[in-house]
Amino acid sequence: MKALTNNKLGQPIANIGLVLLMLSSFVAGAQNIKVTATAKSSVSVGQQFSYTITFNTNTGQFTPPSFKDFTYLGGPSQSSSMQNINGKVSLELSYTYYLRADKEGTYTIGPAKLSANGQEYTSNSVTIKVAKGQIKSDDDLFIKTYVSKTKVYDGEQLVVTHKLYSKHSLAAFESVELPSYTGFWAEELDKNAQFHITQEVHNGTRYQVATLGRSLLYAQKSGKITLDPAIVGVVIRKKVQSQSYSIFDQLMGSYKEERKKVQSEKVAIEVVPLPATNKPDDFTGLTGDFSFSVDLTKTEVEANEAVNLKIKVSGSGNLKLVNELNLEFPPDIEVYDPKVSDNIKVKDNGMSGSRTFDYVLIPRHAGDFELGPFPFNYFDSGKGKYVVLTKPSIQLKVGKGTGANAEQSQSTVAISNKEDLQVVGKDIRYIKTNDASFRERGKFFYKSGLFYGLTVGQALLFLGFVVYHNQRMKQMGNMALVKSRKATKEARKRLALANKLLKENKTNEYYEEVFKALWGYVSDKLGIPIADLNKDNLRAKLSNRGVKENVIEQYISLIDKAEFARFAPSGGTQEMGNVYQEAIEIISKVEDRV
Repeated sequence: MKALTNNKLGQPIANIGLVLLMLSSFVAGAQNIKVTATAKSSVSVGQQFSYTITFNTNTGQFTPPSFKDFTYLGGPSQSSSMQNINGKVSLELSYTYYLRADKEGTYTIGPAKLSANGQEYTSNSVTIKVAKGQIKSDDDLFIKTYVSKTKVYDGEQLVVTHKLYSKHSLAAFESVELPSYTGFWAEELDKNAQFHITQEVHNGTRYQVATLGRSLLYAQKSGKITLDPAIVGVVIRKKVQSQSYSIFDQLMGSYKEERKKVQSEKVAIEVVPLPATNKPDDFTGLTGDFSFSVDLTKTEVEANEAVNLKIKVSGSGNLKLVNELNLEFPPDIEVYDPKVSDNIKVKDNGMSGSRTFDYVLIPRHAGDFELGPFPFNYFDSGKGKYVVLTKPSIQLKVGKGTGANAEQSQSTVAISNKEDLQVVGKDIRYIKTNDASFRERGKFFYKSGLFYGLTVGQALLFLGFVVYHNQRMKQMGNMALVKSRKATKEARKRLALANKLLKENKTNEYYEEVFKALWGYVSDKLGIPIADLNKDNLRAKLSNRGVKENVIEQYISLIDKAEFARFAPSGGTQEMGNVYQEAIEIISKVEDRV
């Protein structure tokens, strides 16, 4: 008699006892086979729930339904019971899966299927309504949102930080959703940072703390703006009382892992509009606390000699919004666009530093010139008023110069603006006193031997490039075909290495190799780089290749199991061996269809 097996995991149900094996034939033949599916009819977004399939037989092979509308968390866990009342034997087996609802709506989990005694039996479908609900937090696990200010002016900066607090060990992060900060211009401060776990004391209790993210915000509109909550899915590891008789286990204790989803409270920010009174006509919206300086590298130069004018804006606020000043220069001074250099740092209190504009000025003839004055304005958020700063004019004295500079200066003395500037001194060429080179009259490069040689050479070079490109593309196509044909062989090599690690009881390295084998196989088989693969397009690609939906879900489920076990390993050698066998079987199933 064939024991009941689960196609999802490819492993037999755990031993249900010698008596069950002796009586199973009698039970299977003495009653009608029934398959029943049960789950909650309504849950909230983020809530975890269980889905159970119950059989009244221990023979056959069943296929679970697809859980595509929910997040698979684990399972199936297995249970069995048998009763003998007045000689009438009844048997019940159950598989329980653990799921999480992530999207609002009404979803239906299709029927499970059981093949037994040459017939196929199906369970009922289960419809679940997912309602929008509040994700609960408690003192053991919660998120705090810290803002540097809760009241700012329009355009004023503030820093927002999200922290996760846990009394228990943080084993893994499954999802992190930070707010979009609608109504603010936002700059993420810790773009490449990993979640670094630290210890902090909050309200007299010690917690493990992970900084989820820090952002610099600038309000773009006035009024009350509410920051949406941060939502995090996390795996925590709790210490529980050990039931083992081992002295070591009783002293050290044992742990169990739980998946949790928590969210922070919403935070309201009051954005005050900038006052309309005393607003400068050329105000650009710059808000903060600033100062500026003006420096001319030389105040006395010769005509056609370059001089640098540096304007430096320093302070705290959105320095990246500081634009070059609206300046007017004398028409006889040629001005180049400024070189902009930043020395800006972002800390917990916001952005500060300086931005420098470096102008290159070239006076084209002698004279005394006035540069400036130099105006600058901003809104001081600390004082709540507009500030207008003005630096006085700078005198620039330009001499006639000597040599070529003097000649050019004299030739342009009557020019009134730089658009009319011409180098008159070059209209008449001087007699050359050095050796001159001549060529025979009537001989030109066009239609010469060199001309034809270069023309033919370019054509041959282009033709060679086309041939090389075509050969390269053909070679790349062949490489993809070779990788596809060798996909199974390469996967089996990785699984063989995983089996070796299994025997050496190297849990993390074992699951790492299984994980790479599963992703590497579909990458080679489908000809898609691993970097471009994800679970969604994997479903689509395998479906297009004719792979059945239940096989696809088994494949992705096994990837999830291996990935989770890499960060939070659980179970013993038997569990690891089951994963190894499942990987071999599921790859064979996909290979038959692709």
